[in-house]
Amino acid sequence: MKVGEALSFFRKNMNLTQKSVRPDYMKQPTLSKIENGKQTVPFEEIRDILKKAGIGQEEFFSVVELDEEQNKFRLLFYNCSVNSSDLQSKEKLLSIYYDLNNRSNLNIQEYSNLVSIKIHLGHRFKEVTPLSKKDMHKIYHYLSNKSFFTHFDYVLLSDTIFIFDDTQIDLLSKAAYPIKYCHLRNQKTRLFVLNGVTNIITKYLFERNYLLAERYIDLAKSMDSGVKDYHYHLNIGYLHNMYLYLTTKEYHYQKVARTFVETLQNMGETLWAEQMESEINRLLNPEINEYQTNMIDTTDF
Repeated sequence: MKVGEALSFFRKNMNLTQKSVRPDYMKQPTLSKIENGKQTVPFEEIRDILKKAGIGQEEFFSVVELDEEQNKFRLLFYNCSVNSSDLQSKEKLLSIYYDLNNRSNLNIQEYSNLVSIKIHLGHRFKEVTPLSKKDMHKIYHYLSNKSFFTHFDYVLLSDTIFIFDDTQIDLLSKAAYPIKYCHLRNQKTRLFVLNGVTNIITKYLFERNYLLAERYIDLAKSMDSGVKDYHYHLNIGYLHNMYLYLTTKEYHYQKVARTFVETLQNMGETLWAEQMESEINRLLNPEINEYQTNMIDTTDF
């Protein structure tokens, strides 16, 4: 919902009149214009309206889409990721891709969206060009010069970190992890932070570099304090047990890793369960020692 829609939603469901929630300094038609999306409203006025209505700010803003366009992009991106035969979603996403790919001055939000499309859909849609060597140099230069990472920096890092070499990963991980001011970050940002670490672990498991895999498993465990998200804990538990199996060959650990697949299936997370099962089988195949290399153009490397 937009701000005005959310104000109207709460007010009507609470059986309150516009007059009863309108601050004394606000003119009579102003709130109506705000609710109908015909007038913007400063934060101070929203705060005063919520106070008069008895609505908590946290509850109110939990239903407000502060970045509606980005939310639409993520939904469209997800639809294309799980169902590449959805031609309508594909057409809409390609329209965004063409616009971003043909522009030179992108902000970090736009650039991270473009990279996400290239990384995750470049091998599915022939219209999307994979990341090039020039792209990777640009991304590394940008990230390696960051002293403070914001949300879209972590999105970009999570999507690309497994592509860099060991030295580059070491430098970037030291700059980005552990996350600074974690308690002030929202859940979405924290999850992209953690996804970046799990991507590094998976990369090193595929490369059979167990020393570095163990190092980043320890890092991941040190960062999970206060993270109340089952996705992250399931991922770390699964990856840790796969690491233990691959390094000890004790079947017990592989069995435990596969119980995470069963857990996901029982929770209705069918797609994630299928992806995890596929990854386990690939990790057990000694002929596979690279992680997602089909997502970048290696012809110019």
